Amino acid sequence: MFGCEMMRLSSGSVLGAALSLAVTTMGAGILTLPSAYADAGIIPATLILVGVGILTVFSIDYIILGVDKLGRNSYEELTRELLGKKAEEVVRWMLIIYNTGSAIGYLVVFEDLVAPMQPLVTSYLPALTTPKHSLLSFWAVFILPLSCVPTLGALHISSFLAISATSFICIMIIFRYFVPGPTELSAMTTDAIANGTASANWWLGKYPLLALPIIMFSFDCQSLVFQIYAGLDDMRRSVMIKVAIISLIVTGVIHAAVGLFGYLSNPVDVRENIISNYDPNVDRLFQIGYLLYTAPMILAFVLMMFPIRDSIFILWYGYSSASMATHVPRSKDFTRLVHQEEALELMVNAESEHQRSHCNGFGSKHNNYGSVKEELQQVIEAKKHHNDIERIPLRDHLIISITLSTLCVAVALLVPGIVSVVSLLGGLCCSTLCFIVPGLYRWQLHYKNIARCQAFWEMALMVFMVVFGGVAAILGTAVWVEGVLLSM
Repeated sequence: MFGCEMMRLSSGSVLGAALSLAVTTMGAGILTLPSAYADAGIIPATLILVGVGILTVFSIDYIILGVDKLGRNSYEELTRELLGKKAEEVVRWMLIIYNTGSAIGYLVVFEDLVAPMQPLVTSYLPALTTPKHSLLSFWAVFILPLSCVPTLGALHISSFLAISATSFICIMIIFRYFVPGPTELSAMTTDAIANGTASANWWLGKYPLLALPIIMFSFDCQSLVFQIYAGLDDMRRSVMIKVAIISLIVTGVIHAAVGLFGYLSNPVDVRENIISNYDPNVDRLFQIGYLLYTAPMILAFVLMMFPIRDSIFILWYGYSSASMATHVPRSKDFTRLVHQEEALELMVNAESEHQRSHCNGFGSKHNNYGSVKEELQQVIEAKKHHNDIERIPLRDHLIISITLSTLCVAVALLVPGIVSVVSLLGGLCCSTLCFIVPGLYRWQLHYKNIARCQAFWEMALMVFMVVFGGVAAILGTAVWVEGVLLSM
């Protein structure tokens, strides 16, 4: 049974791709969700979370629609085709800087997780006397080799383990709500209990709008969409939608549980990182929790290497491991295959519907049904015949991977304060890349008659996504400015 499950997580599978996409949202962002619930109130925060999750699915669909219609499988290529060369350069450097900053942030959070556990680490490994030593050692032994993995498919099982670890931490937080642990209450919480004000806000928090950028950042996964789409065995838009929906359901449930029970357990003193509300030195359960959470942190860092590498390769070669997926051998050949595929899918769906309504004797009267399905499968397979000329040499892959990973750990060790800068970039770049740019892609596809919207709600959603991204960018910047002012 376990072997069968592992087969389903193999390279190119829907479930494996969904878990890889989910892990990118399971980074440090999930631990900030209780603070979002405190800012907005439980019901508004949950509604925002559901809304952002739905918008994320549509934004992924807009990106893949552009890929299928233009045969361009990267932010840079799509932006050049639809928004122009100047916009392409803005998006390119936004991707490189933001994703690199996020990767560094994961390492800083990893070091913060190790810090309370350092005495335990030192007792087993006396040479590791500080969290920086532990981070550097762990990076050299585990993170650096994983950073050189060439394909997402090789990480699908790791993604499953990381999701399992995150789910276990979620269960711990829920458990600690019902069974409080030995962690000493903060002075703020003690005073609130004495005054009778230690209750959660269900309907409206003090700063509901500030919850938006936090929740939006927790669903940030669009940068990896191109790599995941390229790695699918069945590289179709409909399949990618399944991947996105499965991923967002998994992450949405875990996010809501962590946000809700993390806030309910600490309604007064909700820290920016909820796991810091639990002291691993006295709470044995969260000793395990701290150790487990290093798994999604590490994998999230490794997954960030993929879009960063691809952005550099596109700048260097003009193509990347993801963009090659639509060069069969040329982009226009890919779009031609997509058009054939769409026509065949309509035929298969129509025949399948007819089969359900007239099942008696269907097979003998409609012999062409099987042939249409076979032709569709041939088209799907033809889309995987890549251009043999466009290949990233292993040497260059290793050089870029090792250099990037080394740069990230060096900055994390030497300039941990860069996380405050990353948070500013998160407010600007995350909203731009995840919502504004996909919304503009859809607008241009409609405006240029490449893929017109078929209903008013599609137009409304497209406009709303762009406006939503703009508002989130402003609020995210406001949150950063507020944090800087409070820390002064």
